[in-house]
Amino acid sequence: MPIDREDVKLLVGVLENLCGGRVRLAAAARVNQSTLWRYQEDKATPLPATLERLAAAAAVPMWAIQGILLPAISLVRRLARGEGSAAAGAAGVADPLLTGEDDLEEALATAVRVAVAGFVASQDPSDDGGAAPPPGTERRSLLNPNPGSNDAPPLSVEVLEDVANLCARLCARSTRAAAHSAAEAMQQALLALRIAELVHEPIAWRSRLLGYIWAFVANAQRVSGDLATAEASFAAAWRLWRAGDADAGGADVGEWRLLDLEASLRRDRQQFAAAFKCLDRAVALAPVEAHGRIFLKRAATFEQAGDVATALDALTAAVPLVEAGGEPRDRWLLGFNLLVNLCHLGRHEEAAARLPALEALTRELNNQLDELRVVWLGGRVAAGLGRRGEARAAFEKSLRGFAVVGNDYDAALVGLELAVLHLEEGRTAEVRTLAAEMVGFFRSQAVHREAAAALSLFLRAAERDAATAGLARQIFLFLERARRNPNLRFEAAE
Repeated sequence: MPIDREDVKLLVGVLENLCGGRVRLAAAARVNQSTLWRYQEDKATPLPATLERLAAAAAVPMWAIQGILLPAISLVRRLARGEGSAAAGAAGVADPLLTGEDDLEEALATAVRVAVAGFVASQDPSDDGGAAPPPGTERRSLLNPNPGSNDAPPLSVEVLEDVANLCARLCARSTRAAAHSAAEAMQQALLALRIAELVHEPIAWRSRLLGYIWAFVANAQRVSGDLATAEASFAAAWRLWRAGDADAGGADVGEWRLLDLEASLRRDRQQFAAAFKCLDRAVALAPVEAHGRIFLKRAATFEQAGDVATALDALTAAVPLVEAGGEPRDRWLLGFNLLVNLCHLGRHEEAAARLPALEALTRELNNQLDELRVVWLGGRVAAGLGRRGEARAAFEKSLRGFAVVGNDYDAALVGLELAVLHLEEGRTAEVRTLAAEMVGFFRSQAVHREAAAALSLFLRAAERDAATAGLARQIFLFLERARRNPNLRFEAAE
């Protein structure tokens, strides 16, 4: 990676502090002391292999050097020069964090100062073994700009709050990303985790924050379908949370969020009583503006439990709460789930009347997967109203879209709904082609084995012209449940 010499002048000073001085760093990294002096005097730049040895000597992982310390040093220098929002791009900080968001830019700069402080504070730096550096080249670092002073500054309550707020924002981004990408959700949660792990003291404060973040790591694992790992991560989250300082993190780091996220895991594991218990506790602890999203989860839990009528009642009750909360994503979820449940209950005319408003909000949010889901939902509404041509076009469009973005599960589900239309119209040739395509989606990915087996059964039936609309509906319902339950087994009805 290209390295700015101005950044290296500060980075080497940080690594010297961590290693206990220039003499020790030079010996551990197998470089001359004069070489370290040249790096700090802007007379040379270390090669990547040399930088790795310096980092190893100071016990700093390279991801912290490359992903946090060097970008942060560059960012802080630019902010100090008053370059403002342009600093994020120049510092090489990833776009999802900072681009166009000055408040996060400032928070990240503060957080990385703390990260360096955490490294320094966790060590017991000693003198340089009596070796005097060349005149005017006393050791310096990002947190120790005054030569001759090797003490890292204490971490104030205000600075710790800045770190907690930044981690909370990253966690919020993780939940938003989960709507379209489990990998991105995990990336945001892990970045928050890494930042929190760099703050070594106070231990109880750190434990509380880590417990909070681990719940979002678990949520990303849940979204990816790894429910067993998510279970273990939630156990770790609660252990860290309960061992932590009850006053840590402030309002943005609340226990209700752990309960809210765990409810989703309990729901996906078909543990509905436990899910409702988590949601009841979450409502009691959450701020009023968060009640809307909790009621949305309550409705989703009723739906997955098979109680569609109660789910619709819960969604209706959530309307004023969601509107008061003001979150566009929550409003979209409310509108989408209302229409889904209306379709479940056969109330397709009501769903059709509400569909244009949902389409307008979807365009406003500009989320590709949400747009595909609304096209798919429009197909369901049209099919329920007997508009088969319109339904077929919507299903075909959403199926192709899901296939392009690699969302094989939704592509297979849409394909099954399309197959029902074809079978009801006697289009067996189209069903054979469609069944082969759906099985191909699943063979290209590591997916639920029973789901793939169910699709293979449908393909074999289609090849014999023995597939029926009833079989397609049965496999559709199984795939919907299997997505959230990797242990579920498929048994074809007689």
